[in-house]
Amino acid sequence: MQLACKEGLELVLPPPKWCTDNGVMVAWAGHERFALGLHEPPPETSVVGDDDVWVDLKPRW
Repeated sequence: MQLACKEGLELVLPPPKWCTDNGVMVAWAGHERFALGLHEPPPETSVVGDDDVWVDLKPRW
């Protein structure tokens, strides 16, 4: 916090209850980026690529 103040930066942290699991931290970072408009739409499902390049990800839940 002292370094952020010294450099004139705003320190933004998620609530402590969300800081116990790395997966939650990754999700929080994604949430923050989405809120800032830093996202792209998912690729079209009809896109067919080389099996060595294209990976069709499917959520499990």
